[in-house]
Amino acid sequence: MAVNAIKRLGENLGEKLLDKAIRSDRFVGVFNGIGQFTLYPAVGRINRRIFDPLKKIPHMNFHHCAKGGPQTVSVLLGCRSISESVVDDFVQTYRQGDKVIVSGGVPVKEEYVGHLLASSGKKEEAYDDIGAKTLKERFTSELCEAEYMKQRLLQKGVREDDIIFVDDQSKNTGEQIQNVKKTIVDHGFKGAVLYIFSASAMRAFMTARHEADNPELNDVTISVEPVNAFGYDPKNWHKAPWLYFNLKPEYTKIGPEGTSGSYVGKHCSEIDVAAEAARISAFNKEF
Repeated sequence: MAVNAIKRLGENLGEKLLDKAIRSDRFVGVFNGIGQFTLYPAVGRINRRIFDPLKKIPHMNFHHCAKGGPQTVSVLLGCRSISESVVDDFVQTYRQGDKVIVSGGVPVKEEYVGHLLASSGKKEEAYDDIGAKTLKERFTSELCEAEYMKQRLLQKGVREDDIIFVDDQSKNTGEQIQNVKKTIVDHGFKGAVLYIFSASAMRAFMTARHEADNPELNDVTISVEPVNAFGYDPKNWHKAPWLYFNLKPEYTKIGPEGTSGSYVGKHCSEIDVAAEAARISAFNKEF
């Protein structure tokens, strides 16, 4: 009885400390009551920089259609194993005639992601719905991200005619934006929706708005659809310590201009969240 009471006390204390960690700008260590210790990395600070600004930006109407054809294009930015989740989010709102670009030249080879999910109890996320029987089948492919996403789009019922460009050369987010922008502009799209892993969504938006590299996109209204993969989202990512290895580099890359490792001013720019939100709202009313 005494052991159980101590365990419950430890669990209650752990929950309180975890709640503190979620709001904290510092590293917080938490015992879970059974002797395990986890170091939570400045969750509050990471959330406020990476996730919170995008909550203030409205969704774009994906189905803008005028006499001249679709006004909006969806751009699916691959991110290795998460490329599958990017596709699955898009097809939830896809309608025949909606146009889509897929981008990513990195092979989809991350079997370790499947093992991490399975070992953390996420069995449903570890196995998919289109026939893969093993984690190796599920999380490895000789295809690059763009070809992998195209294949899955077709499996999910997207018309091949609606996939207007397959960028299989890009190796990073900057190259993805560079390689897809010509298709966006040449087709005369007024708006573009970027689908990307939520941890990278803010940086993708900031990259697209980096005028030094992408002045062609100044006249294009841009929205971002953050993809929360494998059941993790901005509210619970800190419960999977391995996700920290994705978020910490992202936080560094969009750190204040001039700080060590920051891309700001070099490959991406700070964005005016209120102005971008107003621009999307006006766009939704116009079309």
